[in-house]
Formats: sequence, C-alpha cells, structure tokens
Amino acid sequence: RSGGAEYLALPWLLQRQTWSQVPELESTGMGLLMALRDQLTEDGDLSRRVAYIINSRLPELPEPIQFKNTPEQFTAMIESTLAAQLGRQGGEGEFARYLMRLAREDKPERIKQRLRDIFAVAEFFSRNDRAQGGQP
Repeated sequence: RSGGAEYLALPWLLQRQTWSQVPELESTGMGLLMALRDQLTEDGDLSRRVAYIINSRLPELPEPIQFKNTPEQFTAMIESTLAAQLGRQGGEGEFARYLMRLAREDKPERIKQRLRDIFAVAEFFSRNDRAQGGQP
C-alpha cells in the first residue's frame, strides 16, 4: 500500500505436482493466488479487510523455532488463524488449507512472510476490479 513494493515468486506447480496430474489451474500455485484475488474482488465473498488483518496478525504469532519438536503444530496454528479470519470476513475457512499448502512450499521460517506476501499481492490485484465496479 502507499507505494510500497511487494515481492512474491510462486511456483506454477505445487510440490510433487506434474502438469499431467493437475485437474485445473486453480489447484496450482498461481491458480490459488488468482482464486484468492477473485475472492477479494467486488463480486467475491471476502472483504479486502481480511488481507490487512492477516498481514497484521501473522507477525504477532510465535515463530516456528518455538515448535521445533512439533512443526505440524506451527502450521496448524497458522492454518487455524487463517481459517478464523477468512470465516469472519465472509469467506470459507476451508480455503486456509489450500493457502497453507502453497505457503509450505517455502522454508518453515518463511511461511508467515510468504502468506503476508500472498495476501498483499492478491489484494493489490483485486483493486482494479473493485475500481471498475466489477466490470471487465
């Protein structure tokens, strides 16, 4: 926002995916980003506010080093936080599972930042649709 730069590099395919296994684009890394963008548009179910809330909440959560003996608890904590916020802002909490799958493509210590980047970029991409009132 306000002229700041966001950097996000996502794989087209998620780990262990091949193009022959991909049933539809929405199940790929870029497809998930665009699905989130679509949810943030004027015709989508989510309020854009969810991107700001998640981007402010994620840094407040514990770091993965605190879960070194139980790393699955770290990802479960992040996923439940995402699900709760998505549900509160009008979306499907189930979408959090897909976003976590995309975020886990990175190192554990980068998961929170990866999610922050995903939400910031998706929110940015949704602005054009909102500015045009949902018109193509």
